[in-house]
Amino acid sequence: LFVDFKGYVDGEAFSGGAAEDHPLEIGSGEFIPGFEEQLVGMNVDEERDIVVQFPAEYGNQNLASKEATFKVKIKSLKEQIFPELDDDFAKDVSEKETFAELRDEIRENLEDTATRRTQTKLENTLIEKIVAGSTIVLPQSMISRQTEHLFDDFRNRLMYQGMSLEQYLEYTSSTEEELRDQMIPEARQQLERDLVLELVAEKEGISVLEEEINSKIDEMVEGSQQPDQAREMYEKQKESLSTSLKMEKTLAFLVDSANVSVVLHKTDASEADSQTDTQESEGSE
Repeated sequence: LFVDFKGYVDGEAFSGGAAEDHPLEIGSGEFIPGFEEQLVGMNVDEERDIVVQFPAEYGNQNLASKEATFKVKIKSLKEQIFPELDDDFAKDVSEKETFAELRDEIRENLEDTATRRTQTKLENTLIEKIVAGSTIVLPQSMISRQTEHLFDDFRNRLMYQGMSLEQYLEYTSSTEEELRDQMIPEARQQLERDLVLELVAEKEGISVLEEEINSKIDEMVEGSQQPDQAREMYEKQKESLSTSLKMEKTLAFLVDSANVSVVLHKTDASEADSQTDTQESEGSE
């Protein structure tokens, strides 16, 4: 369905709380809990006041836990009709000839996704255990640089989604400084993770061969519409590819052994950008 709505808190309209001809699928969970349920039974051109409460963990702290009233009007209704799940459907949506083949492919993809998710969870758990058993002192300059990198990445992702940073800050009633502060824990976590992986790789003599990098480039270029340009671009990124591959191999080592304990100790934070002193001990996690 398509709706017009305008939200009010304490009788005042709030930023980002209004839209016209907004597409909404009942049951999607797109809106605040309780909003969609109150639309059920409404007819086209019908208007209704819907009262909901913003969650306590809502992103905009100015609205969190507050009661809001939305004046809503149904503009149009559409019924979603699903096709028959048969061989014709399989041919329309895939390269498979039968629905059975499509179903098997979907099952395989879901199993692969679940396996990767489990693998990622295990890797993260191992890294968290090592970091928790370590003493890591990061200089503020390093944290600031990583935070700025996350900030720039976030701004670029907003741009690709058609929203400017200024619009986002207005919508969330926040400032650049507050946004950066929110990113500091993630920046610190990423730095600790990378440092631990680098130390494990150094201790275990994990390295990446030139042929491994070239093989990875071949893999990424394969299927590209402009393979020559793609290869040229990746050739310029060999250093970062080498680092990425080393981290992958280190994570694989941790998963296979699951018995590495690295204790880090920094005696002079001012030297952390260029030098890290470590104390290492082996045990069982």
